[in-house]
Amino acid sequence: MRRAFYGLLAAALLPACAFAVDGVVVINQSTVTAAGGFPYMITQPGSYKLSGNLIVTLASKDGIDINSDNVTLDLNGFTIAGPDSRVWSFGNGIASANQNITVKNGVVTSFPVGVFLTGTATITDIQAGGNGEGIVAFPNGGQTSGFIIARCAANGNAGIGFELHNATISDSIANANHASGFFVVRSSLIHNVANNNTRYGIITGDNNPSPVGGSLIGNNTMLDNGTDLYVATSSRSQGNNLCTAGSC
Repeated sequence: MRRAFYGLLAAALLPACAFAVDGVVVINQSTVTAAGGFPYMITQPGSYKLSGNLIVTLASKDGIDINSDNVTLDLNGFTIAGPDSRVWSFGNGIASANQNITVKNGVVTSFPVGVFLTGTATITDIQAGGNGEGIVAFPNGGQTSGFIIARCAANGNAGIGFELHNATISDSIANANHASGFFVVRSSLIHNVANNNTRYGIITGDNNPSPVGGSLIGNNTMLDNGTDLYVATSSRSQGNNLCTAGSC
C-alpha cells in the first residue's frame, strides 16, 4: 500500500510536459523551467501546444527551438514574449531549421526576430509585432520548396515585417514597420496589406548587383509607405494592386 502511494506521488511530481493530452505535449512556463529553462527544445516529431504565456528574460535566449522534422506548434492563443532586446542582439521567439514545421495561432513579441525558420513550414494566424524583425523564413541549402504564410501580422517591428524566400503569402498584414513591410524573393503575394511602413510596403528583391526577385504580386493594398511597391526586373506585378496614388 505504501509503495503504491509513493508511486502515485512520484508520478504527480513529474513535470507536466512528460504527459501528452490526446497525443499533444503541453508547454507552459513551469514545464519549461522543469526542462532546464529557455530555449525550450522540441526534439521529437509530434504536436505541441502552449497552455500559458512564455516569458523569456535573457536577451541571448530563444523561446522555443524546434529541432525535429514533422512538428506542429500551436500557441493556442498565448504569447511568447522576450526581454524587448529588439535590435543588434541574438535570440528568436521561435526558431527551426527542420522540415514540415507548422507554427500557428498566437503572438510572438519583443525578440530580435519573432519567428525564424530555414526549413519548410506553414505559418498561420501568428502575430509577430514589436520585434527587431517579425517573421523571417528562407530555405537552407539547395532546397527549392518553401513556406506558406497565411493570416499573419507583423506590425510595429524595428526592421522588416516579413522577410520571405520561396513563399506563398496571403491575407497577411505588415503595418508601421520601421523598415519595409514585406521583403520577398521568389515568392507570391496575394491579398495582403502593407501600410505606413517607413521604407517600402512591398519590395521584391534587388537589382544590384543583378536582378534577384522572381516574385508575383497581385491584389495587395499598399498605402502611405515611404515607397509603396518596388518590383525587381525579374519579378512581376499583376497591376491590380491598390497603392497610395492609385493602382500599381
